[in-house]
Amino acid sequence: MRDALIFAGATLVILPLLPNRAVGPFAALNPHSIWVVVLLVLAIGAAGHVAVRALGAKFGLSLAGLRVGPIW
Repeated sequence: MRDALIFAGATLVILPLLPNRAVGPFAALNPHSIWVVVLLVLAIGAAGHVAVRALGAKFGLSLAGLRVGPIW
């Protein structure tokens, strides 16, 4: 439940506040686009968690393995 609230807050509160224009040196960073990538990573992690809970460890872990995470 806590993770769903974090995702909702990140989507509904933070995303609209970020500027959708390039900033930084050489106009290389767009905060809106970066935050969309963060939301996609959160959504993949949530989908993996739901898959493990719904399908069990055998099938759910293969879907949860698609989650982007640390390499080590």
